[in-house]
Amino acid sequence: MTDVLTVKPRRALLGQGLLAAAMIVVPIFGVLLWLSRDSAAFPYVVGLLVVTVLAAAVWAALFLSVEVRVSGDEIVRRTIWGRRVTIPVSGVSRSLVLDLHRTMATQAHPQLFVLDDDERALVRLRGEYWGRHDMELLVGRLRAPVQRLQHPVTLGELQVTNPHMLYWFERKPTLRSE
Repeated sequence: MTDVLTVKPRRALLGQGLLAAAMIVVPIFGVLLWLSRDSAAFPYVVGLLVVTVLAAAVWAALFLSVEVRVSGDEIVRRTIWGRRVTIPVSGVSRSLVLDLHRTMATQAHPQLFVLDDDERALVRLRGEYWGRHDMELLVGRLRAPVQRLQHPVTLGELQVTNPHMLYWFERKPTLRSE
């Protein structure tokens, strides 16, 4: 049996997301509960609060299920929506490791692209969510050549040179908020 490498997004993001949501939801529901305490709307506000807490719990469970798993002959990627994508390791042409600098960002973030023969991204790990150490573990497990760019690149440069590596919304500059 082959070792299986499993990498997951940084767990601190879950706490940060839940904290940000709580900072918005708690004051709003505090006011709504206070204002509706003696009215017929109170049970509806409590019900809406329960639905909101359940939605946050579902989101947290979905976040905890995200992973990339590499075994001897396949890569299994599980997305935030629970979608499971299986990619044969033999379909990997090369890996590209670079630092991507976004407009208005103070620093560049590492990116890992696992590419096929057509230069399309089979797997992409973005440094905003995944640790550099996990990216290096994944690259080390794959038997494909690795290219490391020494200087940060911008999203605009990737749109010109390698648009198929990007998500659909990153290929459309008019849709981005940058």
